[in-house]
Formats: sequence, C-alpha cells, structure tokens
Amino acid sequence: MKFGLGRVRQITAVAVVLIQLLSIGVLPRVQEAHAAPAQTRQVAPGRYIVRLKPSTAGFTSAASVAATYDAKPGVKVDQIYNSIFSGFAGNFTDAAARDLARDPKVLDVFPDGISTVQAQYDLPGIKRIGANLNPTKAGDGANSVDVDVAVIDTGVDKHPDLNVYRGKDCTITRQSDAFHDYYGHGTHVAGTIGAKDNGDGVVGVAPGARIWAVKVFSDGYSVTYDSETICGLDYVRANAASIEVVNLSLGGYIGYDMGGCAATAYHQAFCNVVNAGVTVVVAAGNDHSDARDYVPAQFDEVITVSAFYDSDGLPGGSGGSEWVGDYDDEFASFSNWGADVDIAAPGVGILSTASQYAIYDYCEDASYCYSSGTSMASPHVAGGAALVLAQQGRMSPASVKARLQMTGQPGGLPMDMDTIKEPILNVAYLGKGKITAPSSAKVGDSIQVRVGDFTPTTRALFRFNGTYIGGDTIDDAGRGHRNYTIPNMPAGTYQATVSNGLKTVTKNVKIVSSISVNRTSAPVGETVTVTLRGFGKGETVTIKFGSKTMGTKTVSSSGYGQFSFVIPTTTGGNYAVTGTGPTNSASVNLKVAGSAWLRSGSPAPGSTVYVSYRGFKSGEVIQYLYDSQSGPIINTPTEIASTSGSGDDSITIPALSTIENHYVWLIGDQGTRVRISLSISAAEQPEPTATVEPTETATPEPTVDTPTQTPEPSVEVPTETPTPEPTVDAPTETPTVEVPTETPVPSGADGSPAA
Repeated sequence: MKFGLGRVRQITAVAVVLIQLLSIGVLPRVQEAHAAPAQTRQVAPGRYIVRLKPSTAGFTSAASVAATYDAKPGVKVDQIYNSIFSGFAGNFTDAAARDLARDPKVLDVFPDGISTVQAQYDLPGIKRIGANLNPTKAGDGANSVDVDVAVIDTGVDKHPDLNVYRGKDCTITRQSDAFHDYYGHGTHVAGTIGAKDNGDGVVGVAPGARIWAVKVFSDGYSVTYDSETICGLDYVRANAASIEVVNLSLGGYIGYDMGGCAATAYHQAFCNVVNAGVTVVVAAGNDHSDARDYVPAQFDEVITVSAFYDSDGLPGGSGGSEWVGDYDDEFASFSNWGADVDIAAPGVGILSTASQYAIYDYCEDASYCYSSGTSMASPHVAGGAALVLAQQGRMSPASVKARLQMTGQPGGLPMDMDTIKEPILNVAYLGKGKITAPSSAKVGDSIQVRVGDFTPTTRALFRFNGTYIGGDTIDDAGRGHRNYTIPNMPAGTYQATVSNGLKTVTKNVKIVSSISVNRTSAPVGETVTVTLRGFGKGETVTIKFGSKTMGTKTVSSSGYGQFSFVIPTTTGGNYAVTGTGPTNSASVNLKVAGSAWLRSGSPAPGSTVYVSYRGFKSGEVIQYLYDSQSGPIINTPTEIASTSGSGDDSITIPALSTIENHYVWLIGDQGTRVRISLSISAAEQPEPTATVEPTETATPEPTVDTPTQTPEPSVEVPTETPTPEPTVDAPTETPTVEVPTETPVPSGADGSPAA
C-alpha cells in the first residue's frame, strides 16, 4: 500500500506534488482604487514587486528605473520584467520602499509572496484520458507532437525520455541552471506532458513535445517568490510566438478574490500571457478545499485542474487501489474543488520521468518514479491542450479550454465536494465532432444519423426536431449511430441533433413532399387511392392523372391526406400522378395496364361471344389467340384499337373446343398482352320429336339471336375518400408488380367491368 503524497528531499511540511502559492499583499498607497481584504498571505520581508506606468512611447525602461534604486544602500534588484509588463523586483529597505511609493513612474508596489514546493510503462492515466486512441496514439512506439510547452516549476532535468528544448533560470539565487532539478517535481510534470513515445520508460500525453524548462525554485529552498514566477511568465510572454502552452503546477491559499487582471502584478502577469495567445494550465490545489480561495486556481483566464484516481485506465470504478485514502474513479482525497475548477484529470500514483538530482519515495527504477497531487493532474491537461493546438490548429486559450471541456467525458465523480461536475479530460477525439445524415428525406423514410469524433464510452443522445429518438454508446473509434423513421410532419427543414452532454453536433434535414398510390399498375376503371405526405401544413393540393385534374385535397396540419379517383378511359402506358400545392409538389408513376373481359354471350363450342378491351395503345393491332400465345387466331380480321386504346369485338369459339376452362389471349403489336379466362359449356341440343309419315313441310327460317351491344360502362366520378391519418412506421407504397395479364370474368349483370 502506498501513500498518495510522496516526499522530496526533506520537505515534509508540504505535499510533494503541489507548489503552493500564498496570498499577495499590496502597499496601501497603490491600492486606493482597489483595496484588498485583510492580508492572509505569507510574504518575504523586505522584498517587493514593482509595476511601472506605461510611458507614451511604450513601456518605461524598467532597467533604467531599477538602476536608480539598485544604486541605493540596502537595495538589490534581482528581477527585471520587460515583456509581461514593465517592472522589477528585489530587496528594498523601508526607506527605498517609501521612495518607490512616491515615485511618479511607479504604478504600484506589492510585497513579494512566498510559495512552497509540494509535490514506457502501461500507464493507466494515459489510457484513461484516451491518449492511446488519439491520432498520435500515445504508447504505440511511434510519432511525436510538433508543439512547444513551457514548464514553470523546479527545473527540468535533461532526461533521455524528454525533449528538453530551451530553458531559463528565474531563481534569485542562480545556483545552477534551468536543467538542474533538485526537487524532481518539474521533471515529473514534464514527463506527463511530453515523454517520448520510443518504446522505453513512460509516454506523455503529447509525446515528444518540446519542453521549455523555466525554473522558479532555488536548489535547496522550499519556497519561491512571486517575483520569480512573474519572471517565468515574462519569459513565456517574450517567446509567445513559439510557446503554445504553459503549465504551472503551483498554487496556494489566499482566502479572497484577488480581483481582475489589473488588480495585482501577479494576476496581470497571467492575463498578459493568456492575451499573448498562450494557454495557461494550473493545478487546483491539494488542500481538499474550495479552489476559489487559491491562486492562480481562481483566475478565470487559466484552465484549473482537479485530480481523481484511476487505477486501471477504464471508467466504472472497478479497478483496485494501491494508494491509501483513494479509490478507483473517485475524486482524489486531497484535491481542491469548486466552481473555479474547469476539468478533472488523473492525479494519484502517476508514474513519470525522474530527475537524477532528486530523491523520491516510490520508483520503478532510478529513471521513473510515482507522485500524486493536482500537480500531476495539471500536466495531463497541459498535454491535452498541446494536442488540441497541434492537431486542430492555433486557437485562443479560451477556445482551447472550451474544446477540452467539450471533448471530455461527463463529470460527476464520487467524493467530489461540489455539484459542479467538471468534465473529465479525454483527448481521444479532439475535433468538434462529425455528424452525417441525409440532406433530405420523405415521410416514412428510414434514415441513419451517424456521429464521429465523439468521446469513447460516452452515451450519445439522438434527437430529431427536438424529439428524443434514442441513444448509442460511442465506440473506441469515436463513432455511434441511430436509425429513425420519419413520422408524418409538414414539409420544412428540421435538425438532427446528437449530444453526449459535452459535445453537440447538428445536421439540417429537409423533409420533402411525397405522393404514393396503393398500386403501381391498374386497368382503366379501377379506383386508385393516393396518399399525400410531407406537404405544407393545411395546404390544398391538386391531384392530376397525367394532364387531367382529378380533384383537390386539403391536407392536415402534419401535411398528410388521402384522395381516391377512378382511372379514366385512356391508352395503356405510364402516367404521372401528381400532387401540387402552393409551395410543394410531388409525383409518382402509375401504369395503366391493358384489360379485357367477356361482355356478352355464352362460351360454347362454335358460339359467338363479345369482348371489350381497354388500356391498349392507340392504333395497336390486336390478335385474339385461343388457349395460348401461340394458339390459333380466332378473330378475322384483326382488331385495331381506337385512339383511346379501347374497343369491342366478337369472336367465335372453335367448334372442337373441349368442355373445360380455356383462354383467349389478346396480343397487341405494341406489347400489350391480356388473357381472358373462359369456361366452355356444352352447346344446347334441340328436344327430340316422334316419327311421322313424311310430309312436305315448309322449313321455317331459323331465328338467329342478334348480338346485343351493351353500352360501355360509365366511368365513376372521382370521389374523395376520407381516411384517418395513419401512424407512419415505414413507407406504405405498394411494391411494383408485373402487369396483370388476366382479367377475371366481370361480375356485373351486363358483363361490364366491376367498378
């Protein structure tokens, strides 16, 4: 069992992983416009930070003003600021301090606050934040990130697993240099940010990032001064064209709101770095208290990071625990909390690069050791910010913060003392998210809405037009999807929206009008029902068959309606059935098929019967064939269809027909084919008479039944059939079928087709 906060070189009064920054005091003379509350911050006796007023030509020369005071007895200026603001810091006698307060070139003077040091294996933290799923794929033994990150800390050792690029020693003692890390804290932080992905040791969140070592703690001293931290920020500001992210795993209790950027030199230094486009990431603090009482954690301009424990690289809290007082996927027992915290990251039992000059409590070997604290959580986020800028392009610090929050996992860790639920860092997919869906659809269509670049394992909720349509758990590839059938709704543009609580994407889908018929092929005289969907709310739609208007229908508020009409006498072929409203229209194809029926006569061998036909092509030559399409022709001469594709004809049943079912095929030379079924019955025989002597009897002329012409049935007037609006689960169009080739014998008394 390990203890969560390790020891570094005999510094036992303060935890190893957080550099605590205590409150900053101010002289009464310069704070008349923004007086601070009673001071609670520890300050260094005799040390002051001086801000100079900007001159009309730019910054007042800090070096020249500092030289004036440096020449006085008992005064030693050891820091000069030219980038973050114009000023200097050092040791001053009381008399010199009073002179500073009266100097017209001086804007304000602050006592110098004191800060104290706190403190390639399969790293669960890297896996937990999705760095292994990021396109860089931390841990695959390849790739590096082209980005520059400054580490303002105890220095950074030139560890073989780090890409230490440049550095500056901002300590007032200047005992060594920026690459001599006496405490090991800065080297550990740097490893979490950018340890190389070289198959050895550990790997950072942004592998191979160029590390700028900025040292603000003197060797052997457990404190740093605000003036030293400001020196580090001044160096970052001067190199803002190169440095994109800066991590400060430091902070301390102040007990009050320090005020806006201009209120103190310390806050202004942070603001000016952010204003230069550098993203600033800081630790929330290790006192298990509200971060609003700590600086720089309380500053709105920075990204403030709380800590939680992860032992297995997975969410769910099912991992074990090796650290006293902390449990898998719970808020760290030491971490500060509150509304000023922006995001959470792993911060317990973090394995990272070790300085050769430091002593650690828990190590895998001489090069890699464990530490815990929000100081270890903060560099996870700094590495994430570096990935955002390297992969998504340069953006403002505020945009980087928003992107990290958007791409994280929803928060709400157990044991967090507030209800803020800051998101949990996840860098797997740092884009804004992608959504694909059809640009247009019809009512009844089944569409698929897909998302990409979402945070793995999060639950994405899908909505259409604001209505919840289901959810999906995002896979390791950052993808999810949902199928949805468009319900009855009026024409218009609607939004498909997907959100996991942090990342939200939308896509416009246009609902277009549609029209369907209950059958795709029908003969003349058949009733067809038209269904209208997706028309404008309450609009009146005109229904046409070809060029002929069949009637109108006023649709419902959801754009739905039904209308029925009878196919008028016309030639066979394809016709457009259209529905046209003031702003919307749609059409569907309807095929008018050939039809024929026995109009009169009794089918018997040798008898004559009468046939009617409809739906043939204009002028189409029609042959009547008996029993099969290759049978004998039984109409002479051949029939020619009228311009309306309809007509009547008589045929003689072959005398040798058997008493059973037979067929008559009507074969047109333009492709129309129809079959009539005939039930052949025996011919009627005369009644026998008695035999008598032959006499001459006049044989009466036989009476011949004259075929009776039955008039063509009248076509029904189109009627509108009210039908209750159905719930749309799927398209209701009838599938396309073969052109009907057989027309049953009509049931009408006159042999006409049933309507």
